[in-house]
Amino acid sequence: MHGFGVFRLYMRELLDKLKISFHIFRVGTFKSALEPFFRNDMSSEAKEANLQWLTQIWQQFCDDIAKQRGLSLRDLTDAVEHLPENLQEAEGNTAQMAINLGLVDGIKTRTEFREHLISLVGRNKKKTGFKRVGFTDYLETRRPAYQAPAYQAPGTKEGRVALIIAQGDIVYGDAEMGQIGSGGLTKLLRKARQEKKVKAVVLRIDSGGGSAFASELIRQEVLQLQKAGKPVVVSMGSMAASGAYWLAADADKIYASSNTITGSIGIFGAFPTLEKSLAEIGVFNDGVGTTKMAGQGSLTRPMSEDFRVAVQLNIERGYQQFIQIVANGRGMEPAEVEKIAQGRVWDGATALQLGLVDELGNLEDAVAAAAKLARLPADQTYYFRERKIRQNSCSSVWKGP
Repeated sequence: MHGFGVFRLYMRELLDKLKISFHIFRVGTFKSALEPFFRNDMSSEAKEANLQWLTQIWQQFCDDIAKQRGLSLRDLTDAVEHLPENLQEAEGNTAQMAINLGLVDGIKTRTEFREHLISLVGRNKKKTGFKRVGFTDYLETRRPAYQAPAYQAPGTKEGRVALIIAQGDIVYGDAEMGQIGSGGLTKLLRKARQEKKVKAVVLRIDSGGGSAFASELIRQEVLQLQKAGKPVVVSMGSMAASGAYWLAADADKIYASSNTITGSIGIFGAFPTLEKSLAEIGVFNDGVGTTKMAGQGSLTRPMSEDFRVAVQLNIERGYQQFIQIVANGRGMEPAEVEKIAQGRVWDGATALQLGLVDELGNLEDAVAAAAKLARLPADQTYYFRERKIRQNSCSSVWKGP
């Protein structure tokens, strides 16, 4: 238990030494993702914002441990803040220190622990250890959550809630592993809209954001679902920030956990140019173009002031669009959103107070809310995926979702 922190490497001085011109475009005092490229330390604004959500999550973490271990918050704070003294009292033995602090119940060797388990559940048939259930055997007893029936004929009138998973960085087009591709997700949302048996959608998001353009494409599909009379409930995982919040803002209901990282309503862009680095080794870029914008956007050419202004104006336009999207989706005035935007990150509990989420809850709570909006039982929910079609010599067989 050391506490939570955010520490990053800052490389402004390195970039200066390498003569790399890093052009930064951003809107939002607290949008600090690019600070490592133009600072050698964390800004006071970033420290303020990070400490706010870190403190909230640390508090929740300590509350949980204190409750489970029958300790006070003061006990846990002292355990961290006075580590050398606590370890000295235990004569350098970290295990003994954990006992002294009430963090564990006892110390046992592996053999002693095995005997303890045997005393609880008995020996196995081979008398080599305690009675246990193998992982494979355990899995065979478990029915996957939100599993559709083994077979359901297409066109059935039975209504269902579709659960769609969106996890990773948001990118335009097709996604690789660990990404949310606008192409794949919009296609899936569109299929859910067209599927008659789908009456509502739960969109489970775990993402730190990404492309604003891709996020907008996905958001438009969410709006189309709602226009078709199908409620959309967002369930936030560990993170749903920046572009992920952009695409979530219009949902009929948003659920987050108390320690979800969300918000980050802001936009940035960055583009390095290497003309000074190349000049240092005797390489130069020159030529002609039909306009003064010709050749702009190249890594090997300096960025003109006109191009820089144009990019910044585009970023600012995107930020205002983001503010308006949140205002419309959350039923707030743009001025209200501006106060909690500026790229600032919030924990889920604080986001609830600010109106960025509707309820604190898990995926099951979001599913129940979507089912209620669609007037369906919550167990009528299944993971919505691409349909798999098997071709044979006679006909196509629908394999289910």
